[in-house]
This record gives sequence, C-alpha cells and structure tokens, in this order.
Amino acid sequence: MNPSTSKAEEATNQAQPEELQSTSSQFDKYRKPDGSIDYDYFYNNPHEGNMQLECTIVRHMLAQIKIGMDLGKITLPTFILERRSLLEMYADHFSHPQLFAAISEGKTSHDRMMAALKWYMSSFHAGRNYDVAKKPYNPILGEMFTCYYDFDKSTPSKPVLDGPVPWANDRSVAFYAEQVSHHPPISAFYAEHVANKVICNAHIWTKSRFYGLSIGVVNAGRAVISLLDHNEQYIFTFPAAYAKGILSVPYVELGGSATAVCPQTGFKAEIEFLTKSLWSKAANRLTCKVFSPNDQVPTDLIEGEWTGVLKLKKCPGSKNSPSKDQVFIDVTATPIHQKLVRPLGEQQPKESRFLWRYVTAALFVNDVDLATKRKSEIEQFQRDEAASRRSNKTDYAPKNFKRVQADDDESPWWYHPSLIDRLQKGSQIKLE
Repeated sequence: MNPSTSKAEEATNQAQPEELQSTSSQFDKYRKPDGSIDYDYFYNNPHEGNMQLECTIVRHMLAQIKIGMDLGKITLPTFILERRSLLEMYADHFSHPQLFAAISEGKTSHDRMMAALKWYMSSFHAGRNYDVAKKPYNPILGEMFTCYYDFDKSTPSKPVLDGPVPWANDRSVAFYAEQVSHHPPISAFYAEHVANKVICNAHIWTKSRFYGLSIGVVNAGRAVISLLDHNEQYIFTFPAAYAKGILSVPYVELGGSATAVCPQTGFKAEIEFLTKSLWSKAANRLTCKVFSPNDQVPTDLIEGEWTGVLKLKKCPGSKNSPSKDQVFIDVTATPIHQKLVRPLGEQQPKESRFLWRYVTAALFVNDVDLATKRKSEIEQFQRDEAASRRSNKTDYAPKNFKRVQADDDESPWWYHPSLIDRLQKGSQIKLE
C-alpha cells in the first residue's frame, strides 16, 4: 500500500473483492500470464464491446417520470453507462493540448482572446467514443483522476515533480480532477502547461430535466484560464447538453448560451450553441461574437460547426474584420492527442480507473448484472462514508481544492498548490 494512502482510501480498496468472480470464462481472454485480469485493456480499448440499447427498458424508465422532473435522483439503467468516470470525460477538453498551451503565445490581448476561444470551441468534440449517447459514471465524493498530454517531444523538457502529475514534464499539459461535493455533485479540475505558464481552474455540476422526447442537462460552473506571464484571465461558462432520440438511438447536442470574459483587458465573447430545428437539419453549430473593450459592435464573428469547420467571417462595422471568410479552426484536421494515464497497478484506491475497474470490465463483456452489482457496492460505500462522517460530526474536506470564498456556496473552487502557488506569484493574479 502506498504510504501516503489515507485510511478512507484503504477502506475503499478493502471494500472491493480482490478479483472479479464469474461462473463463466468471459474474462479469460483478458487475463495476464499470472492469471489476473488486465483491467487497463478495457480502458485502452474504448470502442470495443459496445452494447445495443434496449429501448423497452428505456420506455419502462420513462414511464416512471414526468415532464419537467429533476432527474438528479433517477437511477439510469446500467447498460447505458459509458465505461469511464465523468472526471475522465472532463479531461477530454484538453485533447488538443497544443491549443491550450498556445493561448499565452499571442502577441496582443486580442490575439490571446482569439486563441483562448479557439481552444474552448475545439474542446467539446474529442470525447465522442460512442456513436450513441451514453452517461459516464457519477464520481463518488473524493474520487480523483489524473493524466497528462505529451505533445511537444521536439523541445527539451524537464520533470515537474511538484505538479499535480509528478510524472509529467514542463512541456506537457497535466490534468487533475477531483469530486469535491456530493450535494450538489460538483466536479473540480485543474490543468497546467508549466513552460508557457498557462493554467485552468474549473468547477462544474449538472442539473438534468426530462422534456418528453429529450433530456436537458444544465452545466453550472465555469472555467478560468490564467496566463501568468500576462496577468490575464479568461472566464468561460458552459453550454447546456441535450440527449435526444431517447426512444430510438440517443445522441447529444449542445445548446444555449455561453460567455467568455477577460476582466483585465475588457475583451468579451457571446457564444450561442445551436441545436437542430424543424426548419434546419444542421447539427453542432455555433455562432460567436467577440467584442473589444468598450465596443458595442462585435469586432469578430465566428460561425460554423464545433465538430468540423469554424470560420472567421466578415463582420460589418469592424475595421479588423477580414475581407472574406477565413478558416478559424478545422477540428477534424487538428491532431487529437491521447491522454496518458498510469497503469491501474500504480493508482490509488480512489483514482477513477482503479475505483470503477470492476464495473468497466463487466460492461465491456456485456455482463449487466455483474456491472450493476459492482456499481451498487461503490455507491453503498459512499453512503457508508457519509454515515461515518455524520456519526463523528466531521465535514468532508477535498484533497487539493478549496473554495475561493469559503463562505460562498456559489464561489469557484481553486486547485492548490497551483502553478501560481509554486511560483509564489499569487499576489499578481486576483482570483475571480
């Protein structure tokens, strides 16, 4: 056992059986030479083993809920779960790490605003591992996920031993996520590129409602990009998500408004994610208006598909507007880098892949009953932990995140020790 492992983590590990037990030989082809199951295989091969959605079960579930009902307490059938935690899904927002690192390289504040928008608009498409909409596992309180993206191998690098991912280097993008609250279910995540001094602090939690033929998910919270060399922050909100076609083949669309604001320079952007309509079959579209400081008329206009090509368009009334449409970004031609995750044998008990390994393995071989059983064990363990805290009259304290304003429930969560802490420049950045 890792000497830094807490008693709670030891209990989590002991609460689960040493190995999956099955009366069949369904796991035999996934065993290592020593006979143990290779759980890393199930995570590293996400496209295999997909199950067909059983619409009769979905209809049975929908018959129990009413239009407008909050779905926060509805348990979805295990067979429609994606084989990973929600914390890991958030890491996919950095699958274009080169765009995240490049935000600080803009020569002007306008260039950096546009670079931040380019990363943000390209960050939604990379996590589509399934052709149909599936729901990741709900993280339990205290769950963690760590990974990094090693995309710049041509430049000499050095390890960042005091960072959130000590096995990453200063030219990679390191990512750390933690479930910091259960009610409401808040996930917080942090990313950094040390060489360019770019960091991201974010917190997000979802509220779901049933609308008859779709499920709407409001993503509350925000992401704050900090450029330490420029003393600038870019504060983003998130669009809503809609699961449609739930009686046939479910798919996900993003919809609604989001904003991006830089308080230090005055640049701001209004982003509208557009869903399919009766008069238009176009999908995954957005439009973005960028405003310079003190301007009431947009200086830049971006339109297109966030899953394809976004164009910088001629913007009437703007002196800096291009004379003709230009490609702002083509995400299909932008390299996606795979996250690098430690093998499960090196992970702590509450790291996502280790924690959910039995559920993931069972779903991979389509054993829904076994997956449901293992999922229930994890959920029961979370309830037992909560009962123990109530009995001892103690509050839960996240491992690496703190609220910026401890007495404000709406305040964002900030990772510590962040790159700001480690460079001892905290006084230069005001936490918004």
